[in-house]
Amino acid sequence: MDRDLESLLSVALSSDGAVDMENTRRDLPWRGDEAYATLRDHFRELLDTRSLTLRGWGLINDLDFDDEDALYAYLQAAYQYLFEGAESPPPAPWL
Repeated sequence: MDRDLESLLSVALSSDGAVDMENTRRDLPWRGDEAYATLRDHFRELLDTRSLTLRGWGLINDLDFDDEDALYAYLQAAYQYLFEGAESPPPAPWL
């Protein structure tokens, strides 16, 4: 997994970051066009291939999901908010 994507998943989508995803979305473009596009593309690839398992997720993040479908629903909603302009971030998984 790309280091920048792992950082995004482990920090911005953690229990602390999930409640403040608006700041992450605001800050992402500051990385520069190429870095932003690369991060977006790697995130999209992760969603398309579903290459991250629950175990792998647990190694980089503190949020728990019952199954991979729930994990990927959260990741898809986060992607839509961060990169596709969805109106609101996904609800924190514990709500």
